Amino acid sequence: MIKKLRRKFILVIMSVVAVLMLAAFIGVWISTYGNLEQENRFALSSALDRSGGPTLRGGRPGIRPGDRPVPIITVTSDSAGGVTDFSNQIFNFSDGDVPSITRLALERGKASGILRDYNLRYMLEKSPDGSARLVFIDNAMESRVLANLLKNSAVVGASTLLLFFAVSVLLARWVVKPVEKAWNSQRRFIADASHELKTPLTVILSNSAMLAEEGGQGGGKAAYRLGNILAEAKRMKSLVDELLSLARSDEAGAGPRFERVDFSAVLLGAALMFEPVIFDMGKAFDYEIANGLFVTGDASRLHQLAGILLDNAGKYSTPASRVTLSARPGAKNEVCLEITNESETIPKAELDKIFERFYRLDKARSGGGYGLGLSIATSIVREHGGKIRAASENGRTVFTVLLPGARL
Repeated sequence: MIKKLRRKFILVIMSVVAVLMLAAFIGVWISTYGNLEQENRFALSSALDRSGGPTLRGGRPGIRPGDRPVPIITVTSDSAGGVTDFSNQIFNFSDGDVPSITRLALERGKASGILRDYNLRYMLEKSPDGSARLVFIDNAMESRVLANLLKNSAVVGASTLLLFFAVSVLLARWVVKPVEKAWNSQRRFIADASHELKTPLTVILSNSAMLAEEGGQGGGKAAYRLGNILAEAKRMKSLVDELLSLARSDEAGAGPRFERVDFSAVLLGAALMFEPVIFDMGKAFDYEIANGLFVTGDASRLHQLAGILLDNAGKYSTPASRVTLSARPGAKNEVCLEITNESETIPKAELDKIFERFYRLDKARSGGGYGLGLSIATSIVREHGGKIRAASENGRTVFTVLLPGARL
């Protein structure tokens, strides 16, 4: 739980930082692109001014010709689009391509634009007689500036994220420390209290059982009271055992010893053990277990898992109904266990909550449980790297467990 809380804290911090940095970089990139585009348009407009024409729309008042001298190409074309005069100041651009770029710019029919194939930005002005004046500027500098900005942003962004990651790890440890301390204290209390309660409960149960066998000293009333003591003591012992199981599963570094386990044999043993129990409840029990199902895990914990699910299915199924257990190979080298019982349909909003500790459905509150069984089952499944889910519809509830199969 503490590790998961730390991960969530780090994930939230890194997500916020990443989003803010991305927004900042996008804003800088858009602003830089806009400024470069505006400067180039001013340079083109100034070049047209110097050639004797009026300032085109898009020029900014107060920008004087010659403020930003850059290499340009100026072209004069006739009404047919032919080049009548030109001046090429871009040293790495061939004069032979001037007619081509003039034709492309005129064919587009726009007052300004970019010729991507030549990496040139242009601006033109047509005269009433059909002739035109065109100015071209090399767009390479703009492309280089934007490329360098993108590269530098990536480097700065990656470095900043690494720095924030290191800071967030340290911050997560500091922030979660009080929670971790409280969690450990609660866990120790549950474990210690359960151990302390187990001994007197064992004494109460053994002495009550002996008195019940002797028939008591007060006739029928004494036997009735002893029966109540035994029943309540058994319920209390069941709660203590479940709390101890949860405390063991929460204990850091105290996981079960894993080995290759014949899951088919484990399930068969659990099915045979619960068959008379479910039969005594007045319900039918069927099981179909495929042979050769092997997993890597702890046999006793897996037996406990099957027992919890079968006990839950038996307790909360409708009277005179049927409980079924099915185990078969699943996809991707998984083993699939399904336990089905007929019951009232569980609302979808509560299907995930039933795996939480101490959570019980309203209809289960009279069943004598404490809401810990399915939580323990979830812990066992997670220990084994598997998944557990529940589905309920049309009066049938199905618990599905998927466990990784043992590798050969």
